[in-house]
Amino acid sequence: MKTSYRFVIVGIVIIFCVTSLFAQTATRDVVYLKNGSVIHGMIIETIPNVSIKIQTADGNIFVYNFSDIDKYGKELVPETEPSISSKESAEHASGPSPSFSIFGGAAFPMGDFASSDFTNGNAGYAKTGFAAGLQFVTSGEVGLLISGLYALNSTDESSGNSEKYQSIMALLGLKIGTANVSGFNFFIAPLIGADFGKLSATSTDYYNNSTTQSMSATALAYGGMIEFDLGHLALGARFLISKPNYSNSETSTINGIGYPTPISDTREQPTQLLFTYLGIVF
Repeated sequence: MKTSYRFVIVGIVIIFCVTSLFAQTATRDVVYLKNGSVIHGMIIETIPNVSIKIQTADGNIFVYNFSDIDKYGKELVPETEPSISSKESAEHASGPSPSFSIFGGAAFPMGDFASSDFTNGNAGYAKTGFAAGLQFVTSGEVGLLISGLYALNSTDESSGNSEKYQSIMALLGLKIGTANVSGFNFFIAPLIGADFGKLSATSTDYYNNSTTQSMSATALAYGGMIEFDLGHLALGARFLISKPNYSNSETSTINGIGYPTPISDTREQPTQLLFTYLGIVF
């Protein structure tokens, strides 16, 4: 009888030891990100030198670029520690971190702004120019966009004038799009803000009298945009409308001799611009 008890006790001890051994040697995958985050779970896909896909204990799946990963591997699972904390899950479910980008591209005049019809009182005679700017976008599928933009368009010489339109726009937008940490995202955003415009013009009449003008105006600007982000590269387009009412001060010169003649004048110029651009996302 005592022998039977001994066998039972020895069996219980063996089972306890084996169970403890398995509990201590159970492993899980772990990914260490360069931003300090640590993700626990099971790696379900690895594309060498491109990305890692990991599924956490609560079923969420995250994809990370190799450029964002410090290291990855396996670790022991402590018996009392969950695979991922609720805080981690909430943090990474929100998507990538806020981004800052700079961009540059072409500024295509549209509508009356591009018209060279002299019978059109709103014709702007503008030609394709260039634009550059910067923007800040918050994380998540819905977020805030803040952008600054500079555009320069000269005029068609058939207008008889030499003019340059300069637009400095400060814009706010509501970003609506994807929040995928894999590195590919796209979003659209309605935009609204202010257009700080400047028009510099030099004209020469039949008698070779030249007039230079410097006009400025501030107007409401509005429109929309779409952007695709692939890693650190951004490709996008935005369409913006404003209607600055320029006021000027001009100086007349006759045969090179200056006769200052202040003139009080205004000029309303409907401005429609289509921007296409490439950018770098930080």
